[in-house]
Amino acid sequence: MKRIYLSLLFVAMLQISHSMAQNTYTLSIGGKTDTAFTRAELIKNPAITLTENGGTLSGFTMTYKNIDGDLVSITSPDGAFSAAMLGVISSPDVKKFWIEEVVYMQNGVRQIVKFKEIHLID
Repeated sequence: MKRIYLSLLFVAMLQISHSMAQNTYTLSIGGKTDTAFTRAELIKNPAITLTENGGTLSGFTMTYKNIDGDLVSITSPDGAFSAAMLGVISSPDVKKFWIEEVVYMQNGVRQIVKFKEIHLID
């Protein structure tokens, strides 16, 4: 009986991991999926999209460290960097930032993607 229970548990875990794998995503910024960008690339093409999931992006949060070392978050209501975000990206003091809480709709269900770290190269 114990063996049957463990077998059923193992099969259930495989199905869960398979269904989670189907909901994979890639954040694309300006058509690239890299983690390092020049400031000019991001300013020229500030659109953020999700690939491999068919979802529609409806907002995200950008978090960065300011000159005092404090974490500051700015929220965008759509799938592009806002003017305030582009101002931060333009600053030579900012070397990296995080895209967090990417909200998108997929099949009528609201989903949230965790985060992606972006490094700015000069």
